[in-house]
Amino acid sequence: MKNKAFSSIDIVFMCLVDSARTNAFIKAIQEAVTSESVVVDLGTGSGIMAIAAAKAGAKRVYCVEFDPYVAEVARKNIQVNGLSNKIKVIVKDARKARFPKEKFNVVISEMLTTGMVDECQVQAINNLHRGGYINDKTVFIPAIQETYITPTDTSFEVSNYFFPMVCHLWKWLNFKPIKHLLANSQLLNRVEFSNTTKEECSNILEFVATEDGKVNSVLLESKTFVGDTALEETKVMNAPMIVPMAEHYVKKNDILKMRITYKFGAGYKNFKVILED
Repeated sequence: MKNKAFSSIDIVFMCLVDSARTNAFIKAIQEAVTSESVVVDLGTGSGIMAIAAAKAGAKRVYCVEFDPYVAEVARKNIQVNGLSNKIKVIVKDARKARFPKEKFNVVISEMLTTGMVDECQVQAINNLHRGGYINDKTVFIPAIQETYITPTDTSFEVSNYFFPMVCHLWKWLNFKPIKHLLANSQLLNRVEFSNTTKEECSNILEFVATEDGKVNSVLLESKTFVGDTALEETKVMNAPMIVPMAEHYVKKNDILKMRITYKFGAGYKNFKVILED
């Protein structure tokens, strides 16, 4: 029998109780929603954003969740908060979901990871653009995500063994493997959700080495603009990421030319950093 209880419910609860993240979204929702608002919440998880929109007075709220178990949890949360008459739960892939032919006044979506390497928010928002479900007055929460990249020298030693692999640098892990930042960070990409976004990021950046050292990784950091708040790292959002790459030794003032390519939402297996001559 299929085990329908296997799901990402733990991370859903962690997101819910991440007060910096959740409160910033709720504040932005309360400022954007009116009694005439038709709202969609993509990747609803616990249902907190949809509930906040309904509580703020929205006329109708649609929330989309891919995982049937998580969707059922959201549905129960909506019910116990007395909002089943205002919120419709749709169990579909947000990248392909179809909706009634009405324009959304507010789009909420927190399918975000650093650089959106692991999450498909770009594709989900592009689906709304393609389907004609939004217009130039639609408010997006968040509106923008910016991602920055820095060449680094990282120690991949853990318990006296070496693990050169992608890692989250969550604050609560108290894990600080970066030995040196070898250049100033640069903007890798800026995604504005009010526009259709190319689903592949490809960028060539030139860095000036700030000291002698060994480049063996890059640091990714994201900033997410939610209403009037610029959210950097919270407990479960925008964790800085270390991505290993082929080692290269530099001297101070050397130019490092890097080609960075990846497809949003396709995972780190498709994230490439190549040093160019």
